[in-house]
Amino acid sequence: MRKGQKHTKETREKISKTVRRGIREGTIPLAPTIFKKGHATWNKNLKGIHLSPGSEFKKGETAMEKNPNWKGGVQKHAKDCTYLTTETNKRVRRPRKIYEELHGRIPEGCVIFHLDGDRYNDDPSNLVCVTRAELIQLNRRVRK
Repeated sequence: MRKGQKHTKETREKISKTVRRGIREGTIPLAPTIFKKGHATWNKNLKGIHLSPGSEFKKGETAMEKNPNWKGGVQKHAKDCTYLTTETNKRVRRPRKIYEELHGRIPEGCVIFHLDGDRYNDDPSNLVCVTRAELIQLNRRVRK
């Protein structure tokens, strides 16, 4: 059979029958990762096992706002923009949050663009909502 050619329906049925018969008779083994019935798991009866206690959260440690190094949930990303941590511990892009607070929900298919090209300048006058098609044109202009 040449590359790109398909088996005929008759050939596919023959192959399928042969494979099923081989599995049934044991000449074609099933994948070795399939568990057999009655297989005991490695973690049975090990409730509360601590495999790496050195990296676990310790009692008495301070988290988030209580930690003296807490920066208000603001993270600067080297290749992107600034992120904020919300109350539900989810990361949100800061320019998006600022724009939505002022102008409402961002339409589907639109993104927030920084007019001056500085992705860390989240001044409301620097943020504009553009479609992805407009974004392509703006990025071409900025890169030239």
